[in-house]
Amino acid sequence: MESIEAANRMELVARRVEAETGLRFSAARRRDLGNGLRRMAEARGEGRAGALADWLLAGPWDQDKADLCARHLTVGETYFFREPRGFALLCDYARARLAADPRSALRLWSAGCCTGEEAYSMAIALREALPALAPGQVSILGTDLNPASLAHARAGLYRQWSFRRTVPSLRERYFTPAGAGQYALVPAIREQVRFAQLNLVLPLYPSAANGTAGLDIIFCRNVLMYFSRPLMAQVIARLRACLVDGGWLVVNPSEACAELFAGFSATYHPDAVFYQKTAGPAAAPPAPPAPLAPPVRPRRPPGAVTAQAAVPRPCTVSAPAPATLHATAASGYQAALRQAEQLAGAGDGSAALHCLARAANQWPLAAQLHQTAAQIALEQGMAAAARRHLQRLLYLEPESIIGHYLDGVAQAALERRAAARRAFSAAAALLAALPADAPVPGARDWQAGALRLSVAGWLERTA
Repeated sequence: MESIEAANRMELVARRVEAETGLRFSAARRRDLGNGLRRMAEARGEGRAGALADWLLAGPWDQDKADLCARHLTVGETYFFREPRGFALLCDYARARLAADPRSALRLWSAGCCTGEEAYSMAIALREALPALAPGQVSILGTDLNPASLAHARAGLYRQWSFRRTVPSLRERYFTPAGAGQYALVPAIREQVRFAQLNLVLPLYPSAANGTAGLDIIFCRNVLMYFSRPLMAQVIARLRACLVDGGWLVVNPSEACAELFAGFSATYHPDAVFYQKTAGPAAAPPAPPAPLAPPVRPRRPPGAVTAQAAVPRPCTVSAPAPATLHATAASGYQAALRQAEQLAGAGDGSAALHCLARAANQWPLAAQLHQTAAQIALEQGMAAAARRHLQRLLYLEPESIIGHYLDGVAQAALERRAAARRAFSAAAALLAALPADAPVPGARDWQAGALRLSVAGWLERTA
């Protein structure tokens, strides 16, 4: 009886939290809700999570409840220059605007900014790419549901973990040591960003009063996955209304769904999806495309000025002599990986795949070659080719979390919903053993909690 009562209470809590904050905890995410309630109980000094649940259910919803949920029921995973494609899009857009009108102003929004790394990365990226751009020409807004995260963002103090994917020279230029292992953002960058609390569920935007109208680019990554599908549609429609015609909305690939993004044209990547607002009112939802499709690089706005990248030579890694293969295998296939990543970064995905295929023939037990090939193939919209590499990867590493996750993405792109669900379920089962803040083995940019959210979103989408 007690377990039934506890399950019923959990259902009621999930419903109230969603009604008041928009944060959705489906059956697949009840474990996350339970863990969050235990953290909330500890923060309030409650003896047990059940008492905390009763408090949430009793009486009117107030700011204390809202703030506690924001602190403990969302995943605060971010760092400087995470998923860098979005910042390349931002700089390309800015160059195009300035080429057309050197006095034009840019209005940017980091929606769900967490502790501010994304918003500040916008400011730093523009300073690096366009040093002549006057600070007064750029307006950057960062909003979040969590007041503790916003306080952290305003302070501009960060530890080394926030720079784990940042070029060291950028940290040296824009931060100063502040003691106790912290780095302080220089005032010139900190003053370019304004932070405010905003619940995306509420119809408080677009509005000139809070700076959410007439925007050029909105980053809203790893936020929509928290919402139910009807609520996602409402939030996306309001975000679209915030953009100027031709403005861009950047989201996470797991949040992409063509039916919800009517009135946008889309560019898909494994680590980001760019939606450009088309002129006029939102059109009727088009037929959904495959989850990952070309083009590889974002379409640049008209008149964009871009530097010509030096295209690396095709991969020419040669096999070592049989006697020295064991000793040199790691350095050999790592060189192939670097070469393939250079080719892919220069826009030559087919050459990158050819490079990896040759390397895989020479080092057939190097699982990382197949993982990288699968990721590049997905970026190219080649889901069937990605699956071939993933089959080999999962043969070599049956418990590869990222392997099962990518297999789910590939199967979904091939419209094999049942197979996709099996792959995502396997990834979810393996992730269940990891703490939320643990790095996912073999995935440089994922923590377990963030990937669990993405997997849960895919499971709902493929149901």
